[in-house]
Amino acid sequence: MRKYIDPFTDTGFKIIFGKENQSEILLAGFLNTLFENQPYFEKIIGVNYLNSERVRDKERGKTIIHDVICQTQSGHRFILEMQKGKKDDFMHRSTYYTCKGITDQINIAKDQKGPKFKYLPVTSVYVCQFNVKGVEKKLVSHFMYKDVDTNHILNNGIRTTYIQLPEFDKEWEECKTKFEQWIYILQHMNEFSEFPVATRKDEVFSRLERVASYSALSEEDRIAYEADLKWASEYEEEIATAKREAAQEARTEGRAEGRAEGEKQKAVEVAKTAISMGLDDQAVQQLSGLPIEEIQKLK
Repeated sequence: MRKYIDPFTDTGFKIIFGKENQSEILLAGFLNTLFENQPYFEKIIGVNYLNSERVRDKERGKTIIHDVICQTQSGHRFILEMQKGKKDDFMHRSTYYTCKGITDQINIAKDQKGPKFKYLPVTSVYVCQFNVKGVEKKLVSHFMYKDVDTNHILNNGIRTTYIQLPEFDKEWEECKTKFEQWIYILQHMNEFSEFPVATRKDEVFSRLERVASYSALSEEDRIAYEADLKWASEYEEEIATAKREAAQEARTEGRAEGRAEGEKQKAVEVAKTAISMGLDDQAVQQLSGLPIEEIQKLK
């Protein structure tokens, strides 16, 4: 077993970002570096996991979401999702989840409505192990509602961010920002024997190293994590098998098509020979098997 957990398993992702009384400093640190210098973003100073935390898509290995209230000057609500399997309609699905973060507040806070009730801004962050269809191929893309002519922001209370991991291939020494260091560590942590030396003076990364240590897992988390690894291995083997079978089927179909084309070419050559001998169309058809229409074209 490797020294640190894989953050891109369901259990690993939850241990790092979604565990109450453990992950708050990690989640706040990650989001603060992600949105640094972005407009209408206030630094997160605290995190409160909702009691009604929901996993929206229960298909194992595909998605895990945490709804959290972040303490800022104005308050903020975040949805953080890790998506492994590629889905062509993921942009539409993610837009639905983001909007639901607004509509859910109607049901959650019915008894709080009144002059002082205020809807919290909602930001969704989607960490994707694939390129999202329709999103420019770059590591991070931020979206807000804007006037297409003037770029005036219509509503800063709803925004979506996509992190496309295939667009990141830097080495540790090439990471220029704290966020790039985050992505590097998340991508390679499962391979580490030790965290980079430079992270030891950083409070957030030091916490990450402790939390992500396999030896620090509770018995319950360890069982869940190892089940995730087993599922991932079986899933990858299923994908590999499906690809091999598809390739074999394509080769078989290709050979069949090649044989059919060869037979057709032989029939054409027979027809041409028969035509050169002066035989009529009926005789040529009997010898070659070609339709009369094709024989007439050959003439």
